[in-house]
Amino acid sequence: FQLVPHLSHSPDLVLSDYYLFPKMKKWLSGR
Repeated sequence: FQLVPHLSHSPDLVLSDYYLFPKMKKWLSGR
């Protein structure tokens, strides 16, 4: 995954990224 420049202008997207990435990792490792 890579950060897109426009994300830095959208705090909500950044927060959702930090919140979702751990969940995605857990989900991916659980497969």
